[in-house]
Amino acid sequence: MISLLDAAAGTAPPALTSWFWADLIDLVHKASTGIEDTPRTLREQIVTSGRPVDTFRSKSAPRIPAPAPRTKTQSNPKPVLVLNMVEQILNYHARPLNRTELLKELASRDLVIGGYNPSKVLGTTLWRARDRFASIPQFGYWFAGRAYPPANYFPNGQFGADYD
Repeated sequence: MISLLDAAAGTAPPALTSWFWADLIDLVHKASTGIEDTPRTLREQIVTSGRPVDTFRSKSAPRIPAPAPRTKTQSNPKPVLVLNMVEQILNYHARPLNRTELLKELASRDLVIGGYNPSKVLGTTLWRARDRFASIPQFGYWFAGRAYPPANYFPNGQFGADYD
């Protein structure tokens, strides 16, 4: 019979099967650490117990708490309020304004839009109200039903209907 030291040093005959080596490693592990449950026997216990594997979590390992659900730190004003204010701003300026200009005007009227990207929040709000507002390329947002000749914007074929 081969001694444990010879087997651990790798001087055992190569003709021995892999199950022999697995059993031998278990024996060496038990002898050197004094631990009764080796990974192989634990695996067998898990398979034969019928319990779900996640119930075998280590009691010594620290549990990492689940991240807290994301909550809004600031709520944005109601879209109706924003849209009514944008209408007043566009009437006051009498020209299309881009999102940056609109955000500055809204903030000056104490209507602050928050979020990761306030410009996108405003753009989405205006896009959802495309029956009221239109985006004119290189000019900005304007009334959907009102012509703006400097930008060649004539909704529904109104050529000069708003201007005499």
